[in-house]
Amino acid sequence: MRWGLAVVLCAGLAGGSAAYVTSLHRADVPGLSTKSDGRWDYSELSLPALRTDEPKPGDRANTAGTHFADPRDLLLPAPAGAKTDKALPGGVVPVDRFLTEYGKDERATLRDALDVTGLRQVTARGWTMPDGTHARVYLLRFPGAGYAASFLGEDLGARAQAPAIEPRGSSLSTRDPGWEPFPAAYEAGSGMAYAEEAPFGARQIRHGYLRMGDTVALMITDHPGRTPAVPFRQMMILQGQLLA
Repeated sequence: MRWGLAVVLCAGLAGGSAAYVTSLHRADVPGLSTKSDGRWDYSELSLPALRTDEPKPGDRANTAGTHFADPRDLLLPAPAGAKTDKALPGGVVPVDRFLTEYGKDERATLRDALDVTGLRQVTARGWTMPDGTHARVYLLRFPGAGYAASFLGEDLGARAQAPAIEPRGSSLSTRDPGWEPFPAAYEAGSGMAYAEEAPFGARQIRHGYLRMGDTVALMITDHPGRTPAVPFRQMMILQGQLLA
């Protein structure tokens, strides 16, 4: 079976304007090519084939929101020109590696929350771009959509205006207003994007969360000085499409 998938083509990444959306086959998801607005150049993305009796996580019959594909096949690949992070090569990683993205004072509480919500697996990929941008993507798979939603909302405190828990190195993050047009770029789930407010340290941090069914995605980018918004939002959109 082949499913339609919404893909943002061009407008809106750099500002707050509405994005233009078109429908493509689920197996033919193109990356967004690098443009003058700073988008990264991704190779053509493809989704793993599912059996006809394996529904999408957003299907009504799939009450647990289960992703039947291997999470490693759902991770956003690194774009052209990226240098792979050897600690995050695109496979299963220890829970402690995910927790290092948060401050030391938060890690024990988050670990307990992951135990309570029954975390099954963490997969991750990281890379560094020629301009110095460091990007990481983590996928956390839970026993069902309710557990994923609980961890995202209650434990991480991902709220509309600001997160309750900051990533390590970030002083104060607030909602990224440029993200508002883009939740329609994927088929189901919820997403929040944040940017560290000035004054920040040597590297501004942008981070965001997506939830699709039983899976929570964390995306982080940082860059010397101010971190570009466009490639971060692009990451969020494409990862959301892969999880939909």
